[in-house]
Amino acid sequence: MINLLELKAPPQNPGVYQFKDKDGQIIYIGKAKSLRSRVKTYFGVLPKGDFKTQNLVQNISDVEYILTDNELEALILESVLIKKHKPKYNIRLRDDKNYQFIKIDYSAPIAKIYSVRNKDERLAREKAKYFGPFTSGLNVRNTLRLIKRIFPYCQAEKVSTRPCFNYQLHRCPGVCIGIISPEEYRDVLSDVELLLQGHNREIKKKVMKQMKEASKRKQFERAASLRDQLEAVESLNEQQKVISIKNSNQDLISIYRQKNKAAVNLFLVRSGRLLAKENMLLENVENKTDSEIITAFLERYYLDATNLPREIFLEHAVEDEKLFTQFLQKKFFEITSKKLKIKITVPKRGTSKKLIELGRENARNFLEQQFAKFKRDETLIDKGLAQLKSILNLPDLPERIECFDISNISGTNAVGSMVVFTGGRPNKDHYRKFKIRTKKTPDDYAMMTEVLNRRLRNDWPKPDLWVIDGGKGQLNAAIAVLKKRKSDIPCIALGKSRTEAKEIREEKIYLPGRAEGMVLGEGAPALTIIQRLRDEAHRFAITYHRNLRSKNLFKFSK
Repeated sequence: MINLLELKAPPQNPGVYQFKDKDGQIIYIGKAKSLRSRVKTYFGVLPKGDFKTQNLVQNISDVEYILTDNELEALILESVLIKKHKPKYNIRLRDDKNYQFIKIDYSAPIAKIYSVRNKDERLAREKAKYFGPFTSGLNVRNTLRLIKRIFPYCQAEKVSTRPCFNYQLHRCPGVCIGIISPEEYRDVLSDVELLLQGHNREIKKKVMKQMKEASKRKQFERAASLRDQLEAVESLNEQQKVISIKNSNQDLISIYRQKNKAAVNLFLVRSGRLLAKENMLLENVENKTDSEIITAFLERYYLDATNLPREIFLEHAVEDEKLFTQFLQKKFFEITSKKLKIKITVPKRGTSKKLIELGRENARNFLEQQFAKFKRDETLIDKGLAQLKSILNLPDLPERIECFDISNISGTNAVGSMVVFTGGRPNKDHYRKFKIRTKKTPDDYAMMTEVLNRRLRNDWPKPDLWVIDGGKGQLNAAIAVLKKRKSDIPCIALGKSRTEAKEIREEKIYLPGRAEGMVLGEGAPALTIIQRLRDEAHRFAITYHRNLRSKNLFKFSK
């Protein structure tokens, strides 16, 4: 523990402070109007019972300061750094890296609509627009299906003489074969932007005007298509619950806390209708006030949010309300190039108060479901690790398990991945990726050999078990590496084989010294854990492979 005398003299400036432990890991990030005044409070008399802060101070070995021009910049930087580093003692928005956005990519020859997990801040606003975040992948898929059902949508990559499949179904305006220009197609997608922002009334007015113009010009086929589009928008309006007769844009936020977690319920009201409901989980909330929890949520969520409201209704007053309002208004201007006065309100009565109470009940139900899910998962992990120990004759439960996978297309852009599960759960800080150096032709065994050798050359914690994605061949390659390195790491492989009687490909675990793979049966806890490892290693590898391939295609196109 560092003491006040050893502390680097904190400056008086606004900025961000980062507490680090003895290993140099960032364990807490905070912001301050005056860094000196704020940091010194940690080394004075702490409130009784605030064991979390006391534990934090005991683990501080170093402090780093980042100065900013003002408090608003400090708030933004703090949110960015917390999302990046996920410090141990900060309130964390769980799985925020897995939230999805719908992206309209105007940088492509023909603009495309698809889902992504991260916004590319390097792209200018006119080249790409993002909508979200969405906490549910199902909601994203349903929204994309809705877009394709309501609006003319082109599937082609570029303009050519061959029409896309949607054009043959009369679902594409013909940008793929030059009937309309990419610029005119962008005007079509402006309606998609309005839909994603919840401005259905504006879409209706626009489509009705276009339908009347098409009828006057005797373009009856186009008028009929626009009529179908109008009916689809009206059908969507009927499904969305009316919250207010006013054309209001509001976010209503409620929380429910239990133990060291809190659930958030967010109602998004656009044009007076309930556009969406999102539920999110916050961790590390013990000894925090409701106001501190809501403040932390607002800073994390609205850092990435794209569809900002005119008014935010909260269950409790927020810390630094004026500062946060400035942040939202600055962000709104960056997104739209328009100024907007955003209000933060704690409702005392009326519809907004009732919706906040309903949101709190939703948050309670969500948190209870998460606790029940966590308990079921904990039981499965305990049984699975015990089963693995028994099957593989391990001396102890496999606390650290590493899983490896290879991803390539005919040997090009070949990569390997290593994912790590600690105590049966993903430990993403320890994930590693490898760009294959030795092979340019398809050879999974040689590629796996390279990855495993490179892993063993690094001084990373020793695993209790290796899992290789593949069959007997991949396992033999791994065993050869271990023998050459004189390593005693237990090793197995997971692969699929077709049964003689059925066309079903069943999962088999391959063990050293056994000719045939072992079938544990569907739903066996040990198999479930290994499948999770394999699926995560595959996801991690293929994501890296796609990123590498995209970079190389971009270089080639230049």
